[in-house]
Amino acid sequence: YKKIVVNLTQCPKGTSEFRLFETNETLFNYGVISGGDMVTEAAYCKLKHLFSKFSSVDDTEERMRYIRHYMMVSIQGEMSRSMFVIPVSIENNCKTINKDGGRFDLDETWSANPAVGKVPGKDLSEDEFARLSADKDFIESAVLRFEKVSIINPNQNNKDFHLKLKISIFNYGEEEKEDNGNSITRSIKFSNVIGEEQDVNIDFLEIAKNHLKPKNNVIIAIKTVNDENTAKSLDTVKDYAIQIRSLKILLSATRR
Repeated sequence: YKKIVVNLTQCPKGTSEFRLFETNETLFNYGVISGGDMVTEAAYCKLKHLFSKFSSVDDTEERMRYIRHYMMVSIQGEMSRSMFVIPVSIENNCKTINKDGGRFDLDETWSANPAVGKVPGKDLSEDEFARLSADKDFIESAVLRFEKVSIINPNQNNKDFHLKLKISIFNYGEEEKEDNGNSITRSIKFSNVIGEEQDVNIDFLEIAKNHLKPKNNVIIAIKTVNDENTAKSLDTVKDYAIQIRSLKILLSATRR
């Protein structure tokens, strides 16, 4: 990711959003930035400003990371929504998710501006627009993106089936119960599952808007759910699991 490419739309209304279309998802995988509803002139001026702002960062990868982050947030109202891509670290014991579940921890810095304290000669702590705020931002969309997902089941035939996942969000200090409005179950269709890796987007706005709280340590719990339909599609009553290579949270928010 040593170059910056921004995806814009020329439609009079609407926005470019990676999670809606397969082509856009492919662009996202290659590191293309979503420009939202910015006009071309605004995106050009913004890029020039950000290349100057972060010119003192010697490491190219770090510099591009900060520019990408700032390009997707609204600085002066040039886009109607700010977008945040939050990587979720995956420990070795969480790469496989089954009925016992996996836990993914986000420390309190997940909603922070990643460039603060990293740019020589600049104090970016006042750039409130570059971080997610519980008081000022309203989350409008929340997607959990599983990348490179594969099915683990040695008896599976090469055909389509629906997989169910239960997702829960807990803030540190909360009692970890799944009946407090903090859990959802989603069904995902997989095609030609033998040996295939797929990217999966799951909309979890229903629980994220109330339980994904900025500046808090957060736990995301994910587990597979077996039911009669799943068992039939798998031709087995045995438990199944999925394996993932990376996990990201994609948020878009408007500032109050």
